[in-house]
Amino acid sequence: MVTGISGMLGSNKRSGGAQNPDYDSTFIFVNDFSAVKETQEGYESEKGDDKTSRLIKAEGVKGKCFVICFSPAHNKTLADMSIKEISLVVDTWKNLYRDVQEKTPFRYIQIFENKGESMGCSNPHAHCQAWTTSHLPEEPAAELKNLIEYKRTHNSCMLCDYLAVESEKKERIVAENDGWLAVCPWWAFWPFETLVISKKCIKNILEIQSERDVELFSEIISTITVKYDNLFETKFPYSMGIHQAPLKGSEEEHSASHVHFHFLPPLLRSATVKKFQVGYELLAEPQRDITPEQAARRLQDLSIVASIAIAFKLYVSYQRYQDARGQWSRLRITTRNLARLIWLNIPDGPRIRPKTTPPTQTQVEQKLREDLLSKASVIRLLVGFVFALKHHVRREYGTEWPDVRSRVGYLPTFARRAHPTQVSVSQSLYISMDDPEKGLPAIPTARRISTAPALWLQSLFSKEEVAKRQQNMQNHKSMIAYQNLPLEILSFLGSYADSLNYEKKLVNGLAICFHQELATLNEILGKCEGLMEAHMPLPYTVIIAQIKWLFLILLPFQLLQAMSWITVPAVVMTAFSLLGLSAAASTLSNPFGATQSPTSLPLDEICTAISIEVDTICSATHQPSFSNFVFTGMHMMVAGEKDGVGWMYLKGNKPLAPLVKKDFGDCVKSLSIGDILEVMKMKVEMPEG
Repeated sequence: MVTGISGMLGSNKRSGGAQNPDYDSTFIFVNDFSAVKETQEGYESEKGDDKTSRLIKAEGVKGKCFVICFSPAHNKTLADMSIKEISLVVDTWKNLYRDVQEKTPFRYIQIFENKGESMGCSNPHAHCQAWTTSHLPEEPAAELKNLIEYKRTHNSCMLCDYLAVESEKKERIVAENDGWLAVCPWWAFWPFETLVISKKCIKNILEIQSERDVELFSEIISTITVKYDNLFETKFPYSMGIHQAPLKGSEEEHSASHVHFHFLPPLLRSATVKKFQVGYELLAEPQRDITPEQAARRLQDLSIVASIAIAFKLYVSYQRYQDARGQWSRLRITTRNLARLIWLNIPDGPRIRPKTTPPTQTQVEQKLREDLLSKASVIRLLVGFVFALKHHVRREYGTEWPDVRSRVGYLPTFARRAHPTQVSVSQSLYISMDDPEKGLPAIPTARRISTAPALWLQSLFSKEEVAKRQQNMQNHKSMIAYQNLPLEILSFLGSYADSLNYEKKLVNGLAICFHQELATLNEILGKCEGLMEAHMPLPYTVIIAQIKWLFLILLPFQLLQAMSWITVPAVVMTAFSLLGLSAAASTLSNPFGATQSPTSLPLDEICTAISIEVDTICSATHQPSFSNFVFTGMHMMVAGEKDGVGWMYLKGNKPLAPLVKKDFGDCVKSLSIGDILEVMKMKVEMPEG
């Protein structure tokens, strides 16, 4: 048997040494450790006196063992697969049956699946096996013998007649569609054993020909396996096998055959309590713990609709969480790329112009200091974008947050100048934090806009109030657009790019790279905003809630007869699990939630990590190159002009904070190039919060 998950994944090497192809559907291969082989030596019976030869007999068997992977995804079982995906598995079974029938001398093919460790499955990658043998195995042979005798006696098909009986009584039916009937058979000895019978008297799976027939076959497999998983809310173990006409056989054998398959699960009362055939059952006859009618009723009562509804809600919520995590991973990568590009790739110093007077040493050093401090300012603003985005997606607007204000509070943004009543924030997380920057203009404390519970209840019954709430929500959305601090920060980063273009420093593709990274930041901002607003539509939310509560209300009546007093704890545990999944879906749908929520993304930690990483990049040895540059006049613009990087000279821009709390202009005048580079290295050891 193949061992280890990796042994069945595409492009991986199996334990037998063979290499798997990079498959994208089903994949079939000869078992590396086949139980029967085409070339194995024949087996001879014991030789001796008449008693030995009469009692000890054996027959050599040859064959071939195949493994069929259902999907390239190692964690997908039949219960998790779509009807279309299961149809591909059915087609693989049919093709294998046809090939073996036409190209080999083997008499029978047994297709079976062992699911779960308790059934001896050592590889969790969803798969089944097909053993072809030169003889008819005992179980199919015993069934076929009874089918032949019944047909000789009654001139009809045993399974067709049994199908009619179960269809009339209906008490043991588990699932049914136009092509198949699944029942807990009257003679079953496993607690939740099911027998699935074709409504057409087909002899083998090759007679499942039309696309509709394959779909019906796949549908009944999906229904049974989903019901099993829902029964004890676990990956339900079982052995499943298809019984059909032999590959090579007599006309009578073929005529009496009728395609059917068995599900034999070991679980009894829970995901951990198993049924064992021991003692009297092993030595005398099987004893049932529950009747087939009770087992069928429990499987009938499992609401696939409720399961699908909760699963849909959970999938949508988890997908939103994954999308949010993906966007913040992109933000981390983009920030690193942009910081490295700015600090290491953009040249420093004045640019050379032909036929111009070379700059003096003082002018060169002045320009180098300005360029290094400009880079430090822009990189600090880039980190400010990350922190601003964190608060933006949490609907905490404005620049008064300490980790935002220290980095971008000096900028003349709309978010800073907005009226306090237009800011929706929650300051509880920062109420005890000291402002790490001094000398910044004071900003009025913002307050949260909320509606009293009584007014909220009244609005549920008042059309005027509903319209008013809708108008308030529209105003709220407009206010958000007005205070989009991350978007404003991107504008200032863009102005830095413009100044570099003016000085001809974005050369050799640097301009394209710079603007691509800025565009990526803008895209991340837009997608995060989409995740803020993209909640599940109200009709879906209402319907899922109705299905959930209707299922829980009716569940006791469904289980009472079969489970007696166990109904109470069973319903409590089921309700706890179902409501827990629903609550998990609701919390996952808001990946940017409260800081202390275990279901929210750790945005604070991510932002801090990005800040430290950027400081690490800027601590790298930086050798200013100015041999190809000449001073051409300072391209400095005063605050208030439309273009340029005059914003760097605004009061409050401390490019080397928190180590050096001097404004940009003071740093240019008082610090040497060596001082600036040394401070950038020291920031790694003293990261800013």
